[in-house]
Amino acid sequence: MKLKRILVIILAAAITLITGIASGCDVQVSDKEVIFPDPALEAVMRENLEKPDGAIRASDLKDIKTIAILNQGITDLTGLEYCLNAESIRLGGNPVADLSPLGSLHKLQILELSGSGIADISPLASLTSLRILILFNNQISDISPLASLHNLEELILPLNLIEDVSPLKNLTKLKVLTLDNSRISDISALSNLTQLEQLGISRNNIRDLSPLGKMTQLHYLGASMNGINDITPLAGLGKLENVNLSDNQISDISPLVNNSGFISSLNHRSLYVDLNPLDAASTDVCIPRLKASGIEVSY
Repeated sequence: MKLKRILVIILAAAITLITGIASGCDVQVSDKEVIFPDPALEAVMRENLEKPDGAIRASDLKDIKTIAILNQGITDLTGLEYCLNAESIRLGGNPVADLSPLGSLHKLQILELSGSGIADISPLASLTSLRILILFNNQISDISPLASLHNLEELILPLNLIEDVSPLKNLTKLKVLTLDNSRISDISALSNLTQLEQLGISRNNIRDLSPLGKMTQLHYLGASMNGINDITPLAGLGKLENVNLSDNQISDISPLVNNSGFISSLNHRSLYVDLNPLDAASTDVCIPRLKASGIEVSY
């Protein structure tokens, strides 16, 4: 019995010792020295921290909420993974390829990485607090990692290589979406995005606007340089104010005349239908009526 009691005491002491060592290791690891392999990134971080020399430690980075480093030639983001409380990061114009250091920044709400040559955005899938994501002018073709970002309100993706927009179908909090200058032909997956206020889909291969039929909050639509010939779905979008349909195959613009909200709004409104094969009814009847209602029309 005595031996058993002694063994229990020894075991308890060993557990206490191991726990204490582990706790000490956690503290040491959590405040480890942070290495920035990219000298340009290190220089900017030192400037922001007002720490021109000496080791940069994880504790130095924990209070950083905002990072804005534009056009500094940064290629490696290693080290930013320790900015765990960052809420806004803007890194546009830096030729970064690997976004994995950002994948652990779960408090991030705003991220901008435009003009960076990025192709792989898979590390962003875990950033579910993101509200604004700006990724224009990159090499992105696969946007499936964005499917989990249900808190997104603004998504800026022009000048990429996107064909499939189906990963966006459940991002129902989106208010601003731009997909201009890409390779998109089918926008049916966007039909659920009924909170959209601004939609840019110019310079694609889109023919069918019927998925827009339920976007009753839409104020701005940019859909120039596609192959659109039927704008009937726009007749029920009563909050439309600015519409760009230039360079399509549209002959009949009467659906916009039949849009009572568009016609009667007191806000500034504009319509661009240049470079379309407009029929006589559109040029002789519809356009004069639109102009008479105060809409600025370019044709």
